Amino acid sequence: MCGCVVTDVSVDAQLTVKPSNTAAFVGSNVVLQCATSETHDPPRINWIHILGSMTDFPIHHDIVYDCRVESVFTSQYSVNHNETGRCDLVINETTLDMAGEYSCGRLVDQANVQLTVIGESLVLIVCIQQFVSFYFIYCGVTSFLKTRSSSVV
Repeated sequence: MCGCVVTDVSVDAQLTVKPSNTAAFVGSNVVLQCATSETHDPPRINWIHILGSMTDFPIHHDIVYDCRVESVFTSQYSVNHNETGRCDLVINETTLDMAGEYSCGRLVDQANVQLTVIGESLVLIVCIQQFVSFYFIYCGVTSFLKTRSSSVV
């Protein structure tokens, strides 16, 4: 006898709900959904924030392990889970550095999702661009109408 402890790994458990690409404004809360066919409470789902890579090695934060938020991330993240295999990642008050790729799942089945966080400066640029476009369209129409009316006379 080896004295080993065997746990139910459920290697054939598959993701039944995969997260979708999401965009959010700075300061808003975001829920990224993920669920597995495994019926375990909490489900054995991990969440990783992939920050990028240096050469071939990805830089990432292991935020959630077995559907439990790691202690260093509890102020920024939480989870919603149940015994039917659901483990949704809740991102509290998003900041720009929370943008990027997230991965949910286990070794045998994973899904990646992109979170885009929109800051105030981006919204301002879009508003200015729309105003400028509107202004040029208005001026172009006004100029065209002036040209048409002067050619009629």
